[in-house]
Amino acid sequence: MTKYLLYKVRSITLHPGTVFWSVFFVLFWAIMWVYVFGTGITKYSSMPWYREAVSAYFATAFSSLGIIAMGSASIGLTQGLFTSIAAIRFLTRFSRLSPRRFIVEDLVASLLSLLVVALVEVVAVILLVWQRYGVLIEPKHPLALLGLLVVLGLFFYELSLVSGHLALMVASRHMRSALSGLSLIVSFVPYALLFTGSGNLAGYVFPPIGLQALIIGAVSGETPPATNTINWFKESFLEGRAYTSIDPGLAMAATLVWLLVMGIAAMELARRAKAVHPAELG
Repeated sequence: MTKYLLYKVRSITLHPGTVFWSVFFVLFWAIMWVYVFGTGITKYSSMPWYREAVSAYFATAFSSLGIIAMGSASIGLTQGLFTSIAAIRFLTRFSRLSPRRFIVEDLVASLLSLLVVALVEVVAVILLVWQRYGVLIEPKHPLALLGLLVVLGLFFYELSLVSGHLALMVASRHMRSALSGLSLIVSFVPYALLFTGSGNLAGYVFPPIGLQALIIGAVSGETPPATNTINWFKESFLEGRAYTSIDPGLAMAATLVWLLVMGIAAMELARRAKAVHPAELG
């Protein structure tokens, strides 16, 4: 491990923009979920499934908010490309940081940064729910939860590379700014589909939607459909209706395809943008 890894983690997680928009702003909405939006659930406190319902409902909250936190922090990864091209060449030629090691440390540092901001929201919601409802949310499958967050972080990392290299290719400053915010726009799509949509197709077509449902399942033990999750919660717990959950295997397969395609696209765009040639990175 070189100083580059620690420097990048600090520069992303401690950046004022990340601290405000990825942590405190999202934390505000976590407080709203716990103390405003979810208060109606307390009238079912005498029901035998109350604890499971609280876990499922607030797993929905921190899965969606964690995705938004990752999308917001990914803006820093994208914008970092604009100023780091010359530094990358210098580092890989005149320091102990070899090209292969740079790729590994950049990936690890980016994933750690995204995981930190997402886990802050997860832990915050768990503690707030414990304080407000007296229910400690314990993930049914903690390793699966961590693995899904890593996959989600990898998705946003690759998306930041693709959008960043696209931004380097365009002449318009306004378009460059729009592309740098693409990851944040993408992160709001799963949140919007908590309240609308039908079926599981969206979860197979667009990875963050499917991963959001799988995170809820890893926490609560009840995997919901890919969309209209709030309605699923009402029907499954409050009305006892049956539902069709998303297929985890198919959702992960679709996600792997996306990761492969975006990885290839990032390498090709790096070459076309005349940024850092793939040969310079080993």
